[in-house]
Amino acid sequence: MRMAGWIQKLDDFLKISEKELLINAGKISHQKAMEKAKFEYEKYRKEEDSKYISDFDREMKRLLENRSG
Repeated sequence: MRMAGWIQKLDDFLKISEKELLINAGKISHQKAMEKAKFEYEKYRKEEDSKYISDFDREMKRLLENRSG
């Protein structure tokens, strides 16, 4: 299958999924898109990092709970 075939398949899939097809490159520059992506990733990363518990900390918590209970 050639690239044109894949493009058509993707367009057909999007139409079936009732998604809007893009007909041009849009108005956002590559630089602005990269800045936005980096900003959003940093927000995501901070949130995910705040939820992270290492295996060591998880095991210590379990041991302390078993010891006192």
